[in-house]
Amino acid sequence: MIRNYFISAVRYFLRHKRFTFLNITGLAIGFAFSILLILFVWQESGYDQFHEKKDRLARVTMEYVYSGKHSYHAVTGSIVAPTLYREFPEVESVIRFDNSPRTVKYQHKLFKEEAFLHADSTLFDMFSFHLLKGNPAKALNAPNKVLLTPAMVMKYFGDENPIGQSIKVDNRDYEVTGIVEEAPENSQIKYDFIGSFSSLNAYKNELWSSANYITYLLLKNESDFDGLQQKITGYMDGQRTALGFSDGNYLTFNLEQFSDVHLHSKLSGLEPNFNITYVYLFSVVAALILLIACINYINLSTARAVERGTEVGVRKVMGASRSQLLMQYISEAIICVFIAAVLAIAIATALQPFFNVILERNYSISILLSVKPFFIIVAVLLIISLMAGMYPAVVLTRLVPSKTLKGTVKSSAAGIRLRNGLMVFQFIVSAGLIICALVIYEQLHFIQNTDLGYSREHVIVLPINNDAVKKYDLIKSNFEQLSSVESITMAYETPTKIDWGDGFTTNDGRDVMTAANPVEYNYLNTLKIQLLAGRDFTEQDQKRMVLSSTDSVSALEMPVIINKEAASALGWSPEEAIGKRIDFKSDNTVIIGVMGDFHFTPLHEKVGPLVLFLNDSYNEMMLRVSGDDMGQALSLISNKWSEILPDLPYSPTFLDDEYNALYANDRKLGELFLFFTSLAVFLGCLGLLGLSALAISHRMKEIGIRKVLGASLMQIAGLLSADFMKLILVAYAVAIPLSWYLMDRWLKEFAYHIDMPWEVFFFSGFVLVLVSLITISTQTIHAALKNPADVIRND
Repeated sequence: MIRNYFISAVRYFLRHKRFTFLNITGLAIGFAFSILLILFVWQESGYDQFHEKKDRLARVTMEYVYSGKHSYHAVTGSIVAPTLYREFPEVESVIRFDNSPRTVKYQHKLFKEEAFLHADSTLFDMFSFHLLKGNPAKALNAPNKVLLTPAMVMKYFGDENPIGQSIKVDNRDYEVTGIVEEAPENSQIKYDFIGSFSSLNAYKNELWSSANYITYLLLKNESDFDGLQQKITGYMDGQRTALGFSDGNYLTFNLEQFSDVHLHSKLSGLEPNFNITYVYLFSVVAALILLIACINYINLSTARAVERGTEVGVRKVMGASRSQLLMQYISEAIICVFIAAVLAIAIATALQPFFNVILERNYSISILLSVKPFFIIVAVLLIISLMAGMYPAVVLTRLVPSKTLKGTVKSSAAGIRLRNGLMVFQFIVSAGLIICALVIYEQLHFIQNTDLGYSREHVIVLPINNDAVKKYDLIKSNFEQLSSVESITMAYETPTKIDWGDGFTTNDGRDVMTAANPVEYNYLNTLKIQLLAGRDFTEQDQKRMVLSSTDSVSALEMPVIINKEAASALGWSPEEAIGKRIDFKSDNTVIIGVMGDFHFTPLHEKVGPLVLFLNDSYNEMMLRVSGDDMGQALSLISNKWSEILPDLPYSPTFLDDEYNALYANDRKLGELFLFFTSLAVFLGCLGLLGLSALAISHRMKEIGIRKVLGASLMQIAGLLSADFMKLILVAYAVAIPLSWYLMDRWLKEFAYHIDMPWEVFFFSGFVLVLVSLITISTQTIHAALKNPADVIRND
């Protein structure tokens, strides 16, 4: 029996190649992109799930209030982990991570390594990372020990055995004590090197301040989370006076479930987090794409029910039962779905590299072929087969043989309403995605072109160390000899994102929580930041402030420059702020200048107070170049760099790229929205193509008669398109308020955003109608060009 079902289905597909092609193509494309989205959702939802003790792991984050303003950070001081371990019996183990880039040298090989972690020796007790070679208990139990991944072993040692060898890390000798397996793609802890935390000065100096470390706890019991959080809050409340907090100010620490960090935390730690909203969004989009593909199948199948009436009548007269007919047509759906699924896997595999580039991931389709995902996918395909095949099968098997054999069967009003309703739904999704994609594009364009308050074009950023800072005068004199270098400066952080949190107090006792950045005196000039009042730092200021360790900073007048927002927070105009004394690093600090506000945090956040001060604690060197011949400029700078700093890798980036990286997730969202908008419109048009072809085939005689009576090509095309255009316009009218609501909520995530661009609503409607008209016209024009005599004679 099953063999007969299969043979009958294949024969039907071969007789109706065009119909079969549209059905299978629509399903295959819908399945392919749904597979890619499901792959993404599966991986992101499974972040950090491979750790055996994940349910007992917690990340510690810092919260403090200063001058009435809350501040939250993923980093903590070096004292937090040992203190929590000593004070609370619920804590079984603790670990601290430092993820600062390091310079690694072995023989003649010298590189700046970004994925260099320092970790406590409890790493392998808490996390399920695998040591391929070495002893987990001793791998990180002493200073100056390091683990390498296989890729780094090949990079530095080739086929040589690295165990016991020595490499230089920031000019200090580290012993290679093991080879650690690379972290999985869906791990928030990623590394190329893992050094022992005891190698750092922070291990010897336990401080609440200098919060630069990511801290995790392993609890003895999963149920201890809530109780421990309350105890930590109470303990820190008791430390307020000792830590110098008063008048409502405080410092405390919060616990986050380790496996929730990636999707649910607003604080990025060892890597940027992903927004759970995007996971929900992609899940919904995957479901919508599948639904649109199934709607195409249902619409085309039910539309052809009348044409299959004779077949149904003959089968019933020959003794076929309704259950047998149901199985026949459901079998056709199953065959279509599984052929489409095979094609979808091929399409998804071919598009996977492109998808990975957009998401900046390294996912593999093979993940979905493991036991659990595989059976889920097969179950979903069977459900889709039943959903897509059941209604057409029910419609076909309800046909009465006496009527079908006489050719008097017509589409029911209910069937027509269902097809129209499903098509309206398709185009609601398509119109909504077009509107959302255009709004997202406008916001991203705004981000790229908004005035940041500084100039990021043609600025080269070079990571530096203490050696480079000491040789700065030599570096500067050499670089200034290059015609392409216009200006040079140093800073602790680049202006794209300043994380240094601080505060100052005025003479009348007012506190201001502020961001701060140690800079070299040429900072404003290099970045073209506007000075609103007062003066800029001078070289004399710089020399006066960079003192030897035996001198006292507090004995000197410390000059600072604040931004307009900092002055406004105190009720000062830029002019009024000049000369005011504040307590910042020194009780003898004076404001010498007020600069214009510039965006030193992402546009999701309002510009806050900022203080620039002179120091010798710098991590970044910034060069403004002319931009006439960037390749030559980079080459000349590289040559000078290698001469002066042979032990520091030349690793240039551009300030533009750093800025763009802040909006990587939003850019991905925009690109994916555009991509899936195009896909939804294409699938909608594919269904529209099939429905319009079937509708026109039923009106061929009418078309022939109208042509004989003198109707023009445009009149016939307009007549045949009118019914479909009404449905599309209804869909567009419904999509407008829905997409407006969604985009209004999305834009509110940005402190600085565009107003809702109403022109995109008109443009999206124009695009939707135009694409639909083109789709329908391919059929109507073809029909209208036929010889009316042939059409009338054949009908």
